[in-house]
Amino acid sequence: MAEIEAVLSDNRTRVIGDPYEGETRFRATGRNGEGRGVFVVFTPRYVDGEIHLRPISACYIHREQS
Repeated sequence: MAEIEAVLSDNRTRVIGDPYEGETRFRATGRNGEGRGVFVVFTPRYVDGEIHLRPISACYIHREQS
């Protein structure tokens, strides 16, 4: 979970909308604390007037090998 927090709190992380129709979701690509690329899908949740980000999926980004 700390890796996801590192990615989502980094101002260099790129966030775009996700086309999922069931709820509002976003896709993010960034780097964890060690500099490794991470892809995260998350949704905002509102709890007691505060926004919480709930991760749906997260994985490392691997260099494509041919």
